[in-house]
Amino acid sequence: MDIKDFVPLIKNKKIESKIKKIAKQIDEKFGQEDVVLVCVLKGSVVFYSKLLQYLKNKNVYLDFIQVKSYVGTNSTGKVEMVKDCSIDVKNKNVVLVEDIVDTGITAKYLHEHFLSKKAKSV
Repeated sequence: MDIKDFVPLIKNKKIESKIKKIAKQIDEKFGQEDVVLVCVLKGSVVFYSKLLQYLKNKNVYLDFIQVKSYVGTNSTGKVEMVKDCSIDVKNKNVVLVEDIVDTGITAKYLHEHFLSKKAKSV
């Protein structure tokens, strides 16, 4: 296959449009309240950086978290914290930016994790 034969599945314009829409939803939901935007490493880094470009809220704090729940392509059914958030999320809104949610085990774990840290919302 030659590069000239490559046809993108989803065009950049459509992706950019969706990212802008998500940023707008976050801005509308939280206004100027404190928001901790947490990137779940490593898969969501590119999306995370694009999302940041379109957020208008000036009270957005950036952080990263890394968890592990797979061995190869198989879910272990357990989540292991590799790197926790470094920002105190107490009384702040947490927005998780994750790449793929398949079993929901990691999403559930992270939701409970941030609620246990007294986040205002997750």
